[in-house]
Amino acid sequence: MRIWPYLHEYLKTNYFTFILLCVVLLCILMKYLPLGDWFKRSQDGKKSRRTFLLICFLGILLRVGWLSFCEYRPAFHWDEVLHGEKTWTEYDEINITAESMTHGVWFRDWDNMPRARRPVGYPVFLGFFYAIFGANTTVLYSLSLLLFTATIFLLYALASQMFDPRSGLLAAFLFSCYPLSIYSVSLPLDEHLFLPVWFLGLYLLFREIR
Repeated sequence: MRIWPYLHEYLKTNYFTFILLCVVLLCILMKYLPLGDWFKRSQDGKKSRRTFLLICFLGILLRVGWLSFCEYRPAFHWDEVLHGEKTWTEYDEINITAESMTHGVWFRDWDNMPRARRPVGYPVFLGFFYAIFGANTTVLYSLSLLLFTATIFLLYALASQMFDPRSGLLAAFLFSCYPLSIYSVSLPLDEHLFLPVWFLGLYLLFREIR
């Protein structure tokens, strides 16, 4: 019996492994190289806020760059996925549901039959802004960027409260550069709303504990 093929399964890597190695390398650099001293100095008041704003700007810049490069555009009507060449995805369903709410149609499918989709919070949230500003990708992407900004701020506040400002800056930096987060900004996902609400709840919980 050859054991090497089985051991090889434990040694397989993907881009998550690469991200982990980058995080470990960054932590080592912070400890042993001048980069760590720079982070330590950034803990002081104005420097910490300035550093956070730079990290936030970097995250927004990366996401805007991806939006200008990405070819995917979510569907706004059932006809686009039923009779067009577009492939139907869950993201399209979320966006179509949100757009339908602007016409008073709540959670119904292409045959106007009730359609139970959970969670409902993000489609309702998205539909509210579609009703005010119109259903288009500009509104969708603007909301995604605003929710990212709220998420990174709450993540920074949470990590700073749990540990120290340097940990908050590191958490904000890693999230701003996280490939999946950058990629998902072009998609109407429930996580855009879930993450800031989740981090806000954790922040309030830890603040109460302390």
